[in-house]
Amino acid sequence: MGAGHGLFWLGPLAVAALCAAHLHFSADPKREARRLVAVGVFGLVLESAAQGAGLYAYRGAPAAWLAPAWIVALWILLAATFDASLGWLERRPWLCAVLGAAASPFSFTAGVRLGAADLMLPAPAGWFALSALWFVALPLSFAVAKLAEGRNS
Repeated sequence: MGAGHGLFWLGPLAVAALCAAHLHFSADPKREARRLVAVGVFGLVLESAAQGAGLYAYRGAPAAWLAPAWIVALWILLAATFDASLGWLERRPWLCAVLGAAASPFSFTAGVRLGAADLMLPAPAGWFALSALWFVALPLSFAVAKLAEGRNS
């Protein structure tokens, strides 16, 4: 809701506070921090590429080719769920891909309705492109997290 109302700093500030608490209570804060940073960088690259390619536009983006800090903060928050509520998806990459593809249009629609983003392609093509992106992005984010944590299996 912050980005839709011009409060682009609110999301990253809230996520920073949540991540500080998350890391404080983590059994291995260094490993956890590596995961959060790696998935955040992955999200920054992916979102910047998608925005730069004209798939969508985010409010508060510092440039047409660079994703805003608030969307990167959401990627970091997503990574914080990988050991808990979403951990079961790591062992099921095909299900992870399908769920990413199926859920992304709904999640993005929420962002559009909150005034934080716009889908730049016509609706059917735009939703398909968004689903295709997340079919790959969600499983890849788990792989990035695994590499950052130093896990091989």
